[in-house]
Amino acid sequence: MSLTDAPTHVVTDPVGAWFGAVVRRTGTDTCAVTIPAPAPGTGGSVLARLIQGADIAAGVAANFAVAPRSALTADLMMHVLHEAVGALTFHGSIWRAGRAQAVAGIEVLDERGVLVATASANHGIRDEGLRMYLHDLEPGDSFDLGQYRTTPLGPLAEVFHVDGEIAVDERTSNPWGIGQGALMATLVEPAARAGGLARVDDLTIRFLASATVGPVRFVPTSVTDRAGGRLLIGSLHDRGADRTVSLITAAGPVEGDAR
Repeated sequence: MSLTDAPTHVVTDPVGAWFGAVVRRTGTDTCAVTIPAPAPGTGGSVLARLIQGADIAAGVAANFAVAPRSALTADLMMHVLHEAVGALTFHGSIWRAGRAQAVAGIEVLDERGVLVATASANHGIRDEGLRMYLHDLEPGDSFDLGQYRTTPLGPLAEVFHVDGEIAVDERTSNPWGIGQGALMATLVEPAARAGGLARVDDLTIRFLASATVGPVRFVPTSVTDRAGGRLLIGSLHDRGADRTVSLITAAGPVEGDAR
C-alpha cells in the first residue's frame, strides 16, 4: 500500500492551533468544545476535526474530574454516524474517574444540531502532572486553545506532506514539546484512502508513547475486507526516535460501494 496516492498536496485548508478549538466549561466535569468548519474549496478534513475535537473534549472533561491531578489520553474510540455540516460542537462528560484512570464520553453535534459522531476515551492519571489552565476555569468560562501553541498549523499542505508524514515541530507539538497525539492520528485518513476505504466510520487509537523527534508516518499492517466494509490496521511510527507511538484501526465502506 502506498501512502503517496492521497492528494494531500492539494489541501490548502488554513488551520489555527488545535483546528481553532474553543473550550467552554459547562459544569463541574463537563465541557463543550467548538471547532469551525473548513473553508469551502480548501480540501479541509472533517475527520481530522472530529479526531482533534473528540480528544480535546474528552481530555478536558477528564482533567476537570481529576483536578488538581492531570489526565493524559490512553486510547480513543470514535463512531461516525452521519456526514457533518458546518461547525462542530463536542460535548464531553466524565463517565468514571478513579485513582488511576478516568473515562470520558463525547457527543458531537454539527451546526444543524444533528448527532454526527460519538466517542469515548480512557485516560491515565498523573499525580505530579503539569499545572493546566483548565483547572482555573469556572462553569461558563471559555478558553481559546490558540495561545497554548506558539504558532498555528497553517495550511494543511505544509503539515501533511505529500509523502504522508507529519514533522514534529513547534506547529505540531503540544505545550510540553511533544507531538500532539490526536493531530498525528489524522494521518490515518490519507492511509485509509490509499487502502480503498471511501471514508472512516469507526476509529480506535491507542496511544503508546510520545512522538518526540519525528517525522511521524502511518505504517499499514493489514487491510481486510469484511461484511459491510473494509478494516485497516496500522501504527504511527516516529521515524527519528525509531519507535511506535500509536496503534490505529479504521473501518469503513469500500470505495465505490459507499452507503
